[in-house]
Amino acid sequence: MEIARLLLGVLVATALPASVPALRERRLVALLFSGVFGCYAVVPALNGWAASFTWVTAVAASQANVFLRGNSSGETSSRTFRDAFKDLNKAVRPAVVAGLVLLPIPVAWVAFYGEQYVRALTRSAGSDEVAVVVSGLLLVVFVGNDLAYLAVRPYLSRLSTSGANADSIVPSGIYVGWVERAVIFTFVAGGQADAAALAVAAKALFRLPEVQDEEKGSILGEYIIVGTLASVLVSITGAVAVRLALGLSAL
Repeated sequence: MEIARLLLGVLVATALPASVPALRERRLVALLFSGVFGCYAVVPALNGWAASFTWVTAVAASQANVFLRGNSSGETSSRTFRDAFKDLNKAVRPAVVAGLVLLPIPVAWVAFYGEQYVRALTRSAGSDEVAVVVSGLLLVVFVGNDLAYLAVRPYLSRLSTSGANADSIVPSGIYVGWVERAVIFTFVAGGQADAAALAVAAKALFRLPEVQDEEKGSILGEYIIVGTLASVLVSITGAVAVRLALGLSAL
């Protein structure tokens, strides 16, 4: 179980920052994420120089990946440390505000349940099973988007030539894909494959009006079908891998 936690966690720390536009554009935030999640994955599984070397390698690979992906997508790299700090401030400020608003809830919860809740929370944070599920979910939802994009990329130029606004379709497709893969992964990893099939059917009905557009329906329909199948394949593969790592049956 520890090796599954280590491998999946290191993969998340390395690959996820470059797969999420908000992190890729804010490199200081990406560095913070890869460093924190790398510690979460590495420290419980390794000790001493092995842990330090693995963590540094994961963080360095993550930053190199963010740099290369940023340059290949045309994003500017002439950013100062002050710009990066401003981005970090913008990214962290909403979380701080939300945390302050919600702070009384966990305080009241801990005050009511006392040390029992604190011990349960500590056990969950150190649990290999929880770490494997969280890492698998993050990989499927965010890194899986890159795999789905490879499948639908041939259709983007055809959408543009057909009169469709690819610049508006692609971003919405990314967010829909995140939700779709999260739902399918959750159901399949939880042993509810039938519910996952129902979620895919509901998504198909949601996108049906766009497919029926006479001007772009054929190409857009192919784009949606291929993207959905790619997301489903990534989600099921990740969920099955997580279940096997937890010692459960594939489905």
